[in-house]
Amino acid sequence: MKSITRPLMLKGTFAACIALSPLSFAGPLGVYEGGIDWEAGLAQGGCLTVRDAVSCSAPLLNYLNGLDPTTKVADGGYVLPTPQGALESYIVLTSGGGAQENSDTDPSPAEVEDGFKSNDTTNDDFFATGQTGSTAGNLNDPDNNDLGNLDSTLDADSLGTWDVGIEWLINALTIDGIRRELTIGFDYNQPQNTTTSLDYWALVTVRDLDNQLADINYEIGQVTGLTYDAYVTEETFNSKPESSDFATVNGVTCIDDDGILPILPIPGGQCPAGYETAIDNAQSTSDTEIFAFLPELNAMLEALLAQGYDTISTRMLFGCFGGTAGGDFQPGLGYLEDEGNGGETTNCETGGFADVYLLAGAPMDETDVPSPATLALFGLALAGIGFRRKLKAK
Repeated sequence: MKSITRPLMLKGTFAACIALSPLSFAGPLGVYEGGIDWEAGLAQGGCLTVRDAVSCSAPLLNYLNGLDPTTKVADGGYVLPTPQGALESYIVLTSGGGAQENSDTDPSPAEVEDGFKSNDTTNDDFFATGQTGSTAGNLNDPDNNDLGNLDSTLDADSLGTWDVGIEWLINALTIDGIRRELTIGFDYNQPQNTTTSLDYWALVTVRDLDNQLADINYEIGQVTGLTYDAYVTEETFNSKPESSDFATVNGVTCIDDDGILPILPIPGGQCPAGYETAIDNAQSTSDTEIFAFLPELNAMLEALLAQGYDTISTRMLFGCFGGTAGGDFQPGLGYLEDEGNGGETTNCETGGFADVYLLAGAPMDETDVPSPATLALFGLALAGIGFRRKLKAK
């Protein structure tokens, strides 16, 4: 079987693939009412492209829109209170202190795995879903929630990844008949380290359990200078990232109130001369300050399902990997492609208790909803475009 990095996204076809779910029952997801417009945020500087994803700082967006950086959603801001109990209304990929259950949500059966647990800081300076086939460090394979019922003969659960059924996810994002935008929340409940910064990388793989369709991969990682729709990942389902592939949740963003100097994210501490305002991006509270979006995947969910894809698998790495030793903690060895050549990440996870979860965002634009026939035709076009892209053996 071969793997596609990502199908070519032309602007006309990008809009055409936005659709409402054909199923009408309400989804289980809590709705983020902050209404982040990530396209406007990119123009403002409150959001940035991290390979195939767009990452936005809620405190920075507050500031750029004339609000106090800590302004909550209920008060017209972007920061979302998410204490541990509140996470029960979302789809949890990882949670601090213990894995949250996703299996009690509708629709049923729940074709989504439980979240895996982040570190308690006693052994490791990282947390991860793990590398397939590796026993290095704290390999966390999320519990299997009977994901085999995605297909009567095939099991969707894969070692080292968090897995969810595409149809189930679409249903979860469809609330009162309206399909909403897939949104990813990052809540760092405790300071991850002295600078409150954290290195991270993720690969999201769209899969066909029947092995008739090539994998499609979306990468979340280091800023490349390319827009999300221009970036094409080289990574495949089983490949390891290099240390340079990691992005960093920067603890502080420095603002020049005179507007002369560009917005400057830094690991933490005091801003350089000329910058008067420091925005805390990881407030280390029970609030979510970072939101991320995968625009291409979100827009293509229905088309991918129609084409025959059935599962999304996500591998996530946070903290120190490679040769780095963070304080009294052992580094995450065995995860990096370049660790034998000195590759390492440096912003460790030593505070523990980080939450990553999915929630329903803004309603999709109903003016772009195609008919079922149009959606089927788009699925065929997607196959033709995708398989002409760079193919890479798994």
